[in-house]
Amino acid sequence: MKYSTIALAAVLLVALLAQKGTALRKARQENFWWWWRTTTTSTTTTARPQVQEQVDSNGSPVNCNCLTTPEYNPVCGTNGLTYGSKSKLECGKRCGHNVELSYYGNCT
Repeated sequence: MKYSTIALAAVLLVALLAQKGTALRKARQENFWWWWRTTTTSTTTTARPQVQEQVDSNGSPVNCNCLTTPEYNPVCGTNGLTYGSKSKLECGKRCGHNVELSYYGNCT
């Protein structure tokens, strides 16, 4: 009798938890798109600010705060500036320099 009472309590507990889990899943499914229905977005387009394309003595873009490796492997950009490495050229692109890789080495 003792074991049958424990078994009955365990079965009831499992059934109750399963029912609660199903209710929670259903509530999540019904409310999945709640953020989509209540969110309003607006977009504005602003002109990109003019960036003075300069590099410092290390070949890093001036006024541009990017994490780059310290190696010096110069590359020449299409804007005629020598960048300290390809990653520094990419940093300049992210900061607004209108530049692509022209060739590896110092600009002449």
